[in-house]
Amino acid sequence: MTDAHDIAGNIKSKARELGFDDCRICSATPPEAREREAFQRWLDTGMNGTMSWFERSKDARADITTRYPWAKSIVVVRKDYAASRPELPTASIGERTARYALAHDYHESLRAPLQALQDAVLALAPTSEAKALWYVDTGPLLEHSYSQRSGIGWTGKHTLSLHQEHGSYFFLAEVVTSLELPPDTPATNHCGTCTRCIDACPTRAIIEPYVIDARRCISYLTIEHKGSIAPELRDQLSGYIFGCDICQEVCPWNVKREERDGPRPPAESQRAPNIEALILDDVLKLPDDKLDSLLDGTPLARTGAVRLKRNTLLVAGAEKDTTCFEGVAMCIEHDEALVREAAAWALGGYGGTERAIEARKQLASHQRIESEPDVREAISEALARLAAKA
Repeated sequence: MTDAHDIAGNIKSKARELGFDDCRICSATPPEAREREAFQRWLDTGMNGTMSWFERSKDARADITTRYPWAKSIVVVRKDYAASRPELPTASIGERTARYALAHDYHESLRAPLQALQDAVLALAPTSEAKALWYVDTGPLLEHSYSQRSGIGWTGKHTLSLHQEHGSYFFLAEVVTSLELPPDTPATNHCGTCTRCIDACPTRAIIEPYVIDARRCISYLTIEHKGSIAPELRDQLSGYIFGCDICQEVCPWNVKREERDGPRPPAESQRAPNIEALILDDVLKLPDDKLDSLLDGTPLARTGAVRLKRNTLLVAGAEKDTTCFEGVAMCIEHDEALVREAAAWALGGYGGTERAIEARKQLASHQRIESEPDVREAISEALARLAAKA
């Protein structure tokens, strides 16, 4: 019979062969009680926002064996993504997009290697009754807990997995299996007394070490949140229209990695030229179907054209960006109320600029025909903001 240590070693070799940057193993036993309790408190206080799937899968996340009684081990893999942005065209939205999104959608690009790793786990099993199932960012797992337990990386104060040598710019994925495999040594925490990620967060989403209120997180607001973004947060998006890297950029472990290794832009084959070529004005002026086709195959497809326009409008208004004023003005007539409401708010931000008079005319003209109460209220507030700076 093949030794479990040999099976584990072969699984790790196969993971490397498939392009993963690290592979470690831990038991499928539940996370520690303090982690499970912290997760429940997070849900009870509503800090998951509208991400209802966390609530629906809470039992499995607290104990994967409640969903898969056969689970004995978790094979955890790390896949690095570019720690630096590529050289981008002037005014590209790539500067306003989280690094991982300037490439093909990792859910798709990791599908084939993860399926191959799952197949390899089953092929290496000493019995045909063995089971295995892969996940990437979609499974009912507290994956950062398994990351730490397997030795891939510890959970930082910003709630992302961290590694002393490799920082935090990496994806996690898992293969749950019925094989009882020898676990690796858990990672130890090296955050120390550092609070740079907490201090740098513009929206104060990291409310205390290791606790993030998603409802205030720029990544959540610009990607997952489907409704209107709260007015008090709109001018705190720090220029991001999709995701956010701020807490990672200031992390000493990422800084040290960059100082040691230099810039690490994405490989040419991984770049998303359609995204790199876009500027804010393009996002606002392009028809939704055309914009959606350009986003297809990238992480930005998750928001779609409508929410990406919402985000772009809020950034343009906060920055009083006159280079995309025409696009902002066009969006006050968009079919979706979510976009029109954001456009009204953005136009109200041009007070004191050369576009103030045009903004006021555009708002007043549309006010006469707008039927949605929320948009009408946004227009009235925008007109009042413009008048205050006249």
